[in-house]
Amino acid sequence: MCRWEARWMLCGVVSGLLLLVLPLEGKAQGQNAAQAHIDAARRFYEELEYERAMEELHRAQRRARTQDEFSSILLHEGVILAELGRAEEAAAAFQASLNLRPGATLPLVVSPKIQKQFEAARQEAQRDLARVTPAPPPAPAEDKLEPSPAWVASPPSAPVQAPPALASTVPAPASAAPVPISTPPASAVAAVPQQPKGIERNALARRLADFEARLREPREPAIPAAAGAQLRDLRTELGAARSVQTRSSVAVKLDRWESRYFPPADPSAPVVVAPPQRAAPLPSSSAPVRPPPSYGQSLDREALARRIKDCEAWLRQNNDAATSPGLLQLKDIRYQLSQALTPQMRISVAVNLDRWERRFLPAP
Repeated sequence: MCRWEARWMLCGVVSGLLLLVLPLEGKAQGQNAAQAHIDAARRFYEELEYERAMEELHRAQRRARTQDEFSSILLHEGVILAELGRAEEAAAAFQASLNLRPGATLPLVVSPKIQKQFEAARQEAQRDLARVTPAPPPAPAEDKLEPSPAWVASPPSAPVQAPPALASTVPAPASAAPVPISTPPASAVAAVPQQPKGIERNALARRLADFEARLREPREPAIPAAAGAQLRDLRTELGAARSVQTRSSVAVKLDRWESRYFPPADPSAPVVVAPPQRAAPLPSSSAPVRPPPSYGQSLDREALARRIKDCEAWLRQNNDAATSPGLLQLKDIRYQLSQALTPQMRISVAVNLDRWERRFLPAP
C-alpha cells in the first residue's frame, strides 16, 4: 500500500512540474520565433535581398511581444529603407525605435551616410521626448524664520522711561514700505513646453482617419504620395504603442505632419483691402446664413452642441447632406463632444469645430 501511495505522489509532482514548465516553454518559443525571423531578415540583408528581408521583418512584427523586439525590428526596417533610398520612412522607423528604447544602436554594419541619418534621428527623438515630458513641479519653499536670541521676548518688567533730553531726539518709526510683487518675464512663460493635442488612442485614430479622408480629396497643389505613406507608418506605430510615452511620440509626429502638409493660414500674409462697395440688401428669412459667432469661444457643453446643430442646419440648406463629407465630420465631432468629460477634452472639440468652420463655412 505504501508503494502505491509513493507512486501516486511521484505522478503528482511530475504533473505539477509539467504545468509550470509548459507555459514558460511556449513563451520562449514565441520569442524565439520573432528572433528567428529577425535573423532571417539579417541574412537576406547581407545577400542584398531587401524585399525578402522586409517580408521577414513583417512576420517578426506579428510575433513580437516585448519593446526590445519591436525596437530591433524597427531598427532593421530603418536600415533597409535607407538602403532603398526612402530617407523619410527610414527616419520615421529610427525615431519610433528610439522612442521605445532610447539607448538603441544599429544592429547591422552600415555606411557612414546611414549612420549619420541614425544619429540625426536620435537627436530628433531626444528633442521630442524633452517636449513631451513635463517638467517636475518645483518643491514648495518652506522658509521658517527662527527668532534671533536678541529678539526673544523677555518677561514683562517695569516700564523704563527715557530721559527728557533723549526722548525728544528719538525719531518716530517709519512705516514699512510695501514690497513690490515681481511678475515672471514673458520669456519664462513662453519656455513652458507645449503638450501635444491629445494622446488618447481613439483621438489619434480619428485624427489619422480625418487626414486620410482629406488626402483623398482633390487639392491644388497636389500633396505628394509620401504623405500617405507617412500616415500609414504612423498608424502602424500607433497600433504598436503600449504606453503613454509612445502615444505622445505619435501625437508629436502627427502634429509635425499636419503643420507640413496642412499648415494653418499665415497671419503675417499681407491683407488685401477691397475698395468700398455698395451695401448688399439684407437676406430674406428663407436665405441660408452662417451661424452667428456669439458663443464661438465658449467651452460649455450646451454651447458646443448649439454650434454643431447650427452648422448642420447650414450645411443641409447649402449642400447635399447625403454625400457631403462635412456632415460626416460633424457627426464625428458630436460623438467626441458626448465623450468629453473634462475641460481639456472640450477644448479639443472646440478646436476641431473651429477648424471645420474655417474649412466649410464661408467668411462672414
